[in-house]
Amino acid sequence: MSIASALSQALKRQGITQSQLAKQVGITPSYISQICAGKRVPTISTLERIGGCLNMSVEDFLGGEGEPAVQSEQVFLTGEETHLLACYRSMNRKSRKAVCLLAEQLRR
Repeated sequence: MSIASALSQALKRQGITQSQLAKQVGITPSYISQICAGKRVPTISTLERIGGCLNMSVEDFLGGEGEPAVQSEQVFLTGEETHLLACYRSMNRKSRKAVCLLAEQLRR
């Protein structure tokens, strides 16, 4: 399931409009719309804020429980990327969150 699908389903399930969510999160309704349409991918920190309003974790948006967030026919990873992914998958939820936050900070 994609982030777009997970967000759209959560909004529908909880009866919240994109505009209402945007106001709660402190971002524009247009940005929420673009996420739902799969045109934008939010940062981990934005996803955490959205999740906080919807009682969802970042992992819930990213697939969690081993379910990929993005379905793809072919993905090519370097050896280093494969190693990082294996390490990430072996972590508990709290550690994964810490890694995502650190990666977000390093990316800036």
